[in-house]
Amino acid sequence: MSADADANGSALTGLSAVVVETRQEDDVDKFEDVVNKVTEPFKQVHEIYTSNSDAIHAAITALASLGGDFGRALDNWVPVVDKVMDGLDGLAKSTAFPFVGVAVYLFKGVVQLETQRRENSKRARALILQMADMLGALLQLDGVQDPDLKDQKTGQTVGGRIQRLMSAIEGDIKDCGNLIDAYSKHSVASKFFFSGQYADKFKSRADGLVSRKGEIIFSLQIHNTVGIDAIQAEVRRTNQMLTKLIEVVDHPSERKDRLDRMMHDLGGRDKVLGDDALMTTVASAVIQSRASPNAALSADQTDGAKIAGKEDAILTATERHELRLPLDSVLEQNATLYVEKLDRQVEKITSQLDKLQSSSDVILKTLTGGAWERVEHPDLQQIWKDNDWKTSVEARYFVLVVHDYYDDFFRRPQPAAPTADTTSTDGKQPRFSVPTPSDIWCLKYLSVKHTGALMEVFDVDGSGFVRVAEVNDFCAAIPEGVNLLQWLAYWAHGWRGETAIYAHKIIGLLQKMRAMLDDVLLENNRIVQRYFQGSKWVKDLESLTYMAAQFPHSTGTPLDALIARAMDRKAAAQLPLLEKLYYTIDTPESVDLVCESLRLEVDILPLLYRILSHHAGLIVLCKTTVIDEREFTSAADTIKQVLRAVKSRVDKLDGMILSFTVFML
Repeated sequence: MSADADANGSALTGLSAVVVETRQEDDVDKFEDVVNKVTEPFKQVHEIYTSNSDAIHAAITALASLGGDFGRALDNWVPVVDKVMDGLDGLAKSTAFPFVGVAVYLFKGVVQLETQRRENSKRARALILQMADMLGALLQLDGVQDPDLKDQKTGQTVGGRIQRLMSAIEGDIKDCGNLIDAYSKHSVASKFFFSGQYADKFKSRADGLVSRKGEIIFSLQIHNTVGIDAIQAEVRRTNQMLTKLIEVVDHPSERKDRLDRMMHDLGGRDKVLGDDALMTTVASAVIQSRASPNAALSADQTDGAKIAGKEDAILTATERHELRLPLDSVLEQNATLYVEKLDRQVEKITSQLDKLQSSSDVILKTLTGGAWERVEHPDLQQIWKDNDWKTSVEARYFVLVVHDYYDDFFRRPQPAAPTADTTSTDGKQPRFSVPTPSDIWCLKYLSVKHTGALMEVFDVDGSGFVRVAEVNDFCAAIPEGVNLLQWLAYWAHGWRGETAIYAHKIIGLLQKMRAMLDDVLLENNRIVQRYFQGSKWVKDLESLTYMAAQFPHSTGTPLDALIARAMDRKAAAQLPLLEKLYYTIDTPESVDLVCESLRLEVDILPLLYRILSHHAGLIVLCKTTVIDEREFTSAADTIKQVLRAVKSRVDKLDGMILSFTVFML
């Protein structure tokens, strides 16, 4: 966990936004003692829930374990949440309670968006654990024998009661996810100004989850015979635990006290936020205090006039605007984008589940058959069977054997399809197109010269081996009308040509955008100039495109037509997603919501070209219309976030040889 993560979120919920400084060992010991006492009620969770499923039992055990050491649970929150999600998955798949599925997928989406984040605060982790605890109450449904059993007094069934709650639960999940997302995107200086408001908002959301948990338990009382008094007692215990934890961890730090005194000496929060120079002074002090926690601070030590012109390096135009808004308005604005991100994440989750479901029959066959039966493409299945490979094979050997297989195919005296049967077992049309003699040009791209490139595309995890799952993933992405040989040729050489084409497009587009600068309205000139010159993204992008443009973008073979078709498909896939996200990439992790390939280097330049094309449209608009400077602040930040995703990809693959030259940001 990074220093930022610990600095920005050292509380369960409601902790101030600045760093909570480390206490002396005796204070820490006292804190741990209190935590252990007030979290004792979590140990009683398993006494309320009943379960027959291993997954649900594991979820209940995980929730109950929180009572042992809540501080440790915050640091190891993912395993606990994963177990709860596994248990909820079982409920979502049941025919009796399918209506819980939407909430489960939403919660998964929130968790995945947060776990993908490079930094996450303890405050965010704690709220997710609180959501897991609330949803964990639904695990009781696993023991309901008769979902249609009615309450004799009200005539309501268990299923009916819970179903009526689901809409509210789904809203809770979205609201909590949006709160976490908005909070995580603030800079440390912005968090300081918002600290008290966010503390109240996180506490309010946590209190709401406690209440919702009580409603769930109450709705299930028909089945589990839990009385109202017991329900209220459980909610009270959970609420008391939450309150005491906040009291323990939400202590004022010495550094925050110094910063608060400084802002008070400058006239208070409202006066500071009403003056750009004062706001910059305080923000600079917050940043300085992170670098030198013990440094003394005073209102007159940082002269706002001395840092005039540097305001945007301290607080962006968007942050300055947000700080002058009520927090509810900030959250409402953030929700516009976050809901779209969450919907896209849920869409990816359900797509993955559908994919797993569709391959379940094949997996079952391998219990009694060979590993080759799991290979879905008929040609590769034949190769796997002929070579008696197990679940994986050395990557270089695999590529060479595939080359020999197709080389033998083209040497046959009578043109024919490969010997593997291409008809499906259910009598439907073949899923994969069959190579023909006219595809002989593809063979040159399976040669030793291209072995490394093909190894990379199959060996996604860089292990040096190709697994059955990796082969199936590769073949599942083959577009309609394209056969395996052509697809191999595209990945051996074609995608590099496509990247070179986009590199030339970006270089040309940047030149056109610069040429338009002199034509924008005077009122827009400063913000457009700052878009180009206010950060180093232009230099970084030009470095990347220059290297990529050196690769030949034409082969003089049918591969060129394949490249053109691939570009059309990519545009058709990316454009709707970008429009849905308002052409805004607010974090490096959000790039995955738009890019389909697991290899970011394949999609990065097409994505940047489309984003820049949208920005070029804004510059054209600047010729006739005065534009809010936040438009270009967001535009520049979007490009920086994409380039940070590239850097993250480089770091992840450190030590591996990538298919194209990557620049370091």
